[in-house]
Amino acid sequence: MKCTLAGSRRFGAEVLQALNAQPGVQVFAVAARPPTTAER
Repeated sequence: MKCTLAGSRRFGAEVLQALNAQPGVQVFAVAARPPTTAER
């Protein structure tokens, strides 16, 4: 499961970048950020 979390974290970064490129998606990116902090 730890390996999956690490992969999710890397994938999340790429997804965040793609979302940032789109307007109105920043809100969604912020919502996906809380989960990352909990994993820490």
